[in-house]
Amino acid sequence: MDLYWCDLRRAGVGDMEALHHEAGRLLLRKAWRGRFGAGPMPPLTAGPNGKPAFPPGVPVQFSITHSGHIAACAFGFQPVGLDAERVEGEHRELFSFFRPEEQEWLAEGDSLRFYRLFTVKESYVKLTGEGLSALPALPAVIGPGGEMLPRLGGAAIFPLTLWLPDCSGALSMYRPEPVVPRAFDLRELIHINNKI
Repeated sequence: MDLYWCDLRRAGVGDMEALHHEAGRLLLRKAWRGRFGAGPMPPLTAGPNGKPAFPPGVPVQFSITHSGHIAACAFGFQPVGLDAERVEGEHRELFSFFRPEEQEWLAEGDSLRFYRLFTVKESYVKLTGEGLSALPALPAVIGPGGEMLPRLGGAAIFPLTLWLPDCSGALSMYRPEPVVPRAFDLRELIHINNKI
């Protein structure tokens, strides 16, 4: 599984929010070219709940995420879900999205716990294409000793630590495989994209 990501702060642009969508698409194009060369990337479609996808018959799948100053794209030959969040505040109003044992675990920790749990579960619903409304029905991913469980609903869950210190992330896939992270400079991606 390829994991392309970039730190938008390095782009030298003040309004990173405006870059999120475009950065995710640039990373997807870079991943496509990395696997299939410089040919055109197929147009994107949307699944039943709006999850972006390639048209049927295209052998690869992807997931894009962006938050704060991070944009990332997971790209491989199986379904995948990726989420990254900038750690800022605890968002106690969202605790109801989680199971009672998870809420208890969250109450005992700091804001990083919330983001670790949230990104794991959001990566899973991005894998399945169900969307955030499915979060409350998901089983707990916190074990009896407070450890994060490695599986959810038949999928392997990988909390990601390659992010910068103020970010949390997770990757979900059905068949565990090595994850190859690749960091890029957004300016380089824009330059490469303009040449094609």
